[in-house]
Amino acid sequence: MLLGAGPALQAQGISQPAGQDTAGVSRLSDTLASLTPNPVYSPPFILPDTVEGYMLANIGQFARAGCPAGEIPVGASIQILFDIDDDSLLAVISPMFVTMLQIRPDGTVVQIFREQYRILPGQNLIRIIAGFPPGEYQAIYGFYLASQLKEKYPRLYGKRCRVKIVERSP
Repeated sequence: MLLGAGPALQAQGISQPAGQDTAGVSRLSDTLASLTPNPVYSPPFILPDTVEGYMLANIGQFARAGCPAGEIPVGASIQILFDIDDDSLLAVISPMFVTMLQIRPDGTVVQIFREQYRILPGQNLIRIIAGFPPGEYQAIYGFYLASQLKEKYPRLYGKRCRVKIVERSP
């Protein structure tokens, strides 16, 4: 399981300590503005019937990946940024699976969003509108290696991120 954020890849809510250079934040904003979000993968990729679940594995061996901002206003974009280090990997992986889980106050967890996206060479941006009620969520995203899809519980090379959807400020 992966927890935490890649601060260099966070898309929103970046704060800098007083007196610290913000050039990196400006470059990130420029990068996000120049990226076109990844398209939805269609038709959907169907996992083999033998797959019953997955084990979350470290995406870091294949890609640099970060978490979206920790707090996102209702209706704003949840932005997931990742870089594929080796373009030859694209021939042997599934699309990017993205799931949003709502963590309710009583401790129950409900899947409220699931989509697949085409993975592109180099920098990738997944953008989801936070049209969910305010509350605590987990974003889980990752891909499978085709060679492991014969297993009952293949590894999902991905990341798990905590996201809080908040009321929009007036």
